[in-house]
Amino acid sequence: MAKKTAIDTSHRPSSGGRYEVRLVSRNKTVTVSSPIRAKILEQTEKLIAASERKAGPPK
Repeated sequence: MAKKTAIDTSHRPSSGGRYEVRLVSRNKTVTVSSPIRAKILEQTEKLIAASERKAGPPK
């Protein structure tokens, strides 16, 4: 698996007041119903990325 070097957690409103958040750690885009939930996912992605950097490359 390729090493993830960038975090793309930008969220933008989609149709119906829903927010899309790109989860690099899961290689998925999820849709949530509020900007608060989008922000929580964004912060979670940052924590996951920091944890992966600290752990080092997979063996």
